[in-house]
Amino acid sequence: MADPNKYKSVSVPRDTHEILDWLRKGNIVHADLTISKTIEYLAKSKMKEIQHKTHEWNSEEDLTLN
Repeated sequence: MADPNKYKSVSVPRDTHEILDWLRKGNIVHADLTISKTIEYLAKSKMKEIQHKTHEWNSEEDLTLN
């Protein structure tokens, strides 16, 4: 079982899962990813985009605004 201090599970609607499944099959990077790594990649990419635009990130404040 995964360490609950390091990992959290998520539930997504079936249509979102289908999108993630398509994305993970080499459609966002030139390699197949797991669903978990796809979500991680998308989240980190979006965070970099936000940081680039704002030059900062306050996790508590920014996460509640979006």
